[in-house]
Amino acid sequence: IPASGSCVVTVSVIGTAVGTLNNTIATGGVTSTNGGANTSAATASLTVNRLLSIAKSFSVDTAIASATWGVTTMTLVITNNHTAGASGVAFNDSFPANLQVATTPTPTSNCGGSFQSSADNVTFGTITAGHRYVRLTGGAVAFAGGGCTLTVRVETTGGGGIYSNQTTGVTSTTPSGTGAPSNIARLTPPVLNKAFLPNTIGAGKVSTMTFTVLNVDPSRALSNLSFTDAYPAGLDSSGGATAKFTNAAPVSFTNTCGGTMQSSSDGTTWGAMTAAHTYFRITGASVATGGSCTIAIAVTATVEASYPNITSRVVTTEGVGATASDVLFVEVLPTVFKAFTPSTIVFGAASTMSFVVTNNFNNTVSGLAFSDTFPPGMQIAATPAAANNCTATNESSNNGSTWGAVTAGHTYFRMRASANVTTLATCTATVRVTTSTEGTFDNQSSGAFYTAGVGGQPNVAGPASNIATLTVNLNPATPAKSFAASVVAAGSPVTLSVTITNPNARALTGVGVIDTYPANLVNATPVAVSNTCGGAVSAVAGGSTLTLTGGSLAASGNCVITSRVIASVSGIHVNVITAGALTAANAGANTVTASAQVIATAPATIAKAFSPISVQINTVASSGFTITNPNVVALSGVAFSDTLPAGLVLAASP
Repeated sequence: IPASGSCVVTVSVIGTAVGTLNNTIATGGVTSTNGGANTSAATASLTVNRLLSIAKSFSVDTAIASATWGVTTMTLVITNNHTAGASGVAFNDSFPANLQVATTPTPTSNCGGSFQSSADNVTFGTITAGHRYVRLTGGAVAFAGGGCTLTVRVETTGGGGIYSNQTTGVTSTTPSGTGAPSNIARLTPPVLNKAFLPNTIGAGKVSTMTFTVLNVDPSRALSNLSFTDAYPAGLDSSGGATAKFTNAAPVSFTNTCGGTMQSSSDGTTWGAMTAAHTYFRITGASVATGGSCTIAIAVTATVEASYPNITSRVVTTEGVGATASDVLFVEVLPTVFKAFTPSTIVFGAASTMSFVVTNNFNNTVSGLAFSDTFPPGMQIAATPAAANNCTATNESSNNGSTWGAVTAGHTYFRMRASANVTTLATCTATVRVTTSTEGTFDNQSSGAFYTAGVGGQPNVAGPASNIATLTVNLNPATPAKSFAASVVAAGSPVTLSVTITNPNARALTGVGVIDTYPANLVNATPVAVSNTCGGAVSAVAGGSTLTLTGGSLAASGNCVITSRVIASVSGIHVNVITAGALTAANAGANTVTASAQVIATAPATIAKAFSPISVQINTVASSGFTITNPNVVALSGVAFSDTLPAGLVLAASP
């Protein structure tokens, strides 16, 4: 240092803890050969801050007696990681499709500023039902380490599904910057379907009212499931109201959903399932991951009428689904109940179409008849196997005019001229059918009539049958998985590939897959994905899923999606695509799983020791090195170096 001069030494440092960090060079810390040591200390302070963070969650009120039963609340919690108060706090949240601000939003915020919503992400104002964007601007958190909370009620408009939602990172003017995005919060509304089987019965007869609950989420179960059903009054032919339909006597029901089934006569006082009751509810039920469950109740009505029935929305802790509805018809004219067995087939196979004809008149009739026009693409199978136990004649036609023996390829079917069928009795006709293409085939037969009976209404057709649906799928696509390397260092990226193969001679559409990683395997940052399947591939940095939606796959073709992933801890990481995770719009879900594993390795460890630990000068001692491999696979290319300190040299014979 020149006389009366100075010099500057600069070094870069990183603050690893939040707070004011004081750094002092103590007295005597600066020395020179001809000037002695410093006699006064020097101190500097560095303030280390963190940006604000945000966490989000969805919660559902599942208490069926609660005033807010079925309400979904989105909660956003902002945490101030700064060393002082934070100001200019802001974030944006764009909802996924079919998620919106609820009819009664009830927003709350103790973050200051303006909590607003928008329909188009451009014009923001008061939180309003139906909006799909919310934001905070100009907020503040007064104290270091403090936080604030915002809530708003939301609702789904598309029924069941998986609704994943992530909020942008919180920006602030003090401290200046943008924090990391929120966690990904998820709603999984169940799908509730309802059907009467048969949907048309004679007065006093029994129909089975079936509720089917579907969980479309392949990674978590649905809990605290509940819904209610108030049975309706019927509507007679003049539009007048009739008595309600009721639980049949003796009461009969089944339940694979668990929980508690109850019925009521007034919708207020609930108890055990009881005949003649007109309300039903279930509480505390559950549905397994990617599974379904059913509830079936025998019901009846004594008055000829139609009974349109709609449930409440179905509620679970994981999301709120839509209502379900169907109509029960009660008739005195003959009725036809139609079904396909099986109702879902693979393209090229056949299904048995059955017609159950019921005489709802209070006397014996004969000459029962009905006809059925197939939907386009459906025809009688190569082996028709037509039969009936009505002592009637089965016939088919290729034009609806010329009828004869049941023949493969024909697209019309009928039964005619039955023998006597007693009051409230049934008989059944069957024929095997197939299709010329995949798809969904809805089919409804004509109403049945009789030609002879004492009294009644001969030659007057009853109502058309229920609509039966035959689903024809292509064979499901098959998945395969691989990692670009079978062994990688923990924390190093490796490419994960999912190969999808179409085993059909026809193209697959609407191909989708959800690949959920095992613990400690995540997408790399930044995200690096590729896709030859069309549609959209999605992976979130630090997230644990790789998703494809809307893909397509040529006949007998295959395609690949990839993502770079990181195993954060050492060990064997097995990644499995489960059954049902790979779907297509015109094919069934995969039944074959696919798996691959990557082994993440930890560094070798080294220990050093002298033996003996004390020797005379110029006497040989042994320096030992122990290198340990903590992994389940061998390490290769292992190397190390050791620089001996001054005064220590290698012996003549090392």
